[in-house]
Amino acid sequence: MFEEALEPFTNELNRYFELSLENEAKKYCMGILKGIDQFGKESTSQFKDWAEDAPDEFFERVLDDWKRACKNPEHIQEMEDFIERGLGK
Repeated sequence: MFEEALEPFTNELNRYFELSLENEAKKYCMGILKGIDQFGKESTSQFKDWAEDAPDEFFERVLDDWKRACKNPEHIQEMEDFIERGLGK
């Protein structure tokens, strides 16, 4: 269920890579990761209780998929810095 909710966003992320829009893909991925992080920390829905580990698992999956597709070491470093700084908070 969590994967289905993220599917339109991951599809769009993949489309950016297909169009060679790496900077846009980086920013879009940052938004996806920030959304997953906020859901994991702030959501009060019953779904969150049912899928307790889903946010962490999908955060890692999206990040790993993005890193595999990204060919720019500077973008990878920017992403790591973004995450380390608390996802732009």
